[in-house]
Amino acid sequence: LVIFGDGKQTRDFIYVKDVVRANILVAESRKANGRVFNVATGGQTTILELAMKIIEITNATSSILFDKPRPGDIRHSQADISEIRKLGFEPEWTLEDGLKKTVEWYKNNKARDLTVKSEDRT
Repeated sequence: LVIFGDGKQTRDFIYVKDVVRANILVAESRKANGRVFNVATGGQTTILELAMKIIEITNATSSILFDKPRPGDIRHSQADISEIRKLGFEPEWTLEDGLKKTVEWYKNNKARDLTVKSEDRT
């Protein structure tokens, strides 16, 4: 896995099912009309922590390679979710659980994708 920079830069990762729930909540709430909301966890995870968690979940033997930082890349990103919380939103998925579900989905769909690609050749 290649990490650009030292891996200590942070992001606020959220699982897609939480994003869907947030969108439905906002769409169904009159209090949300005309407003903008950050949808995230309100937390921080380093890129290095993310890479190590992916290696752990996939039982990979991959090593982590550090490359020079990308120009313009921000060091830290964390969303303020206080406004969407006022509508009752709280993230339900942890980073680890979201990654596990994502890896599971890719494993279950890899064979199907390969079959479709093979059928396209005939």
